[in-house]
Amino acid sequence: MNNPGRQPTKSSPQDLTDQLPSLVLENPLWRFAVDLWRSEALQNACLALQDNGWVVSHLIVALWRADSGHHWDAAEPAAITHWRHIYTAPLRQMRRELASKDTTLGLRRKVAEAELEAERIELALWHRHFDESWIRQSTDDGPNTSMKTGESSHQVSQDPARLAAMNLTTLAKTRHFSHHTALLQALMLAYHPSLRLDEVVSLLDVSSATQEESAS
Repeated sequence: MNNPGRQPTKSSPQDLTDQLPSLVLENPLWRFAVDLWRSEALQNACLALQDNGWVVSHLIVALWRADSGHHWDAAEPAAITHWRHIYTAPLRQMRRELASKDTTLGLRRKVAEAELEAERIELALWHRHFDESWIRQSTDDGPNTSMKTGESSHQVSQDPARLAAMNLTTLAKTRHFSHHTALLQALMLAYHPSLRLDEVVSLLDVSSATQEESAS
């Protein structure tokens, strides 16, 4: 699914197949996504945004980074964009086009399984990206760095709800989806059910204002 906005960061899609054998499919990001998907409310919120052009893996990454205490600038490596456009998105489109009838039910189920595996590889590529970013940062900072694997220099001391609002509004801004405020509110409420609607509105408004100030 093509999205307008920020261009993907430079990478080499041609080298993507060389990366696949060494990917770790069972990783913290995948486990986070599985736990996330157990919530019907979160599923519905993510799929509603997907129906409006958002990429679910971006939403998962934004929430995972926030849950880990990090801000995410919403930049995507070209190799991950390439994988999604060539593999994940076509499988999703094929599944949607197959009618849920007895004659195609078996095929639709197999396509759905392949789509899930493509999404899992996509998240493994994301996890590899953040791991490599941490390694580069550790090398720059010297051997005495105390960060855990997968963390970056963008770690900040803020609560997950505030960081989630920041990451989601950054994603909305870079993909030109800032008009989907109600859908983002629904996602925030599903992810942080302890928050009231007015608290979610305030978090998103403050994050948007902060980004506008930074851009000016």
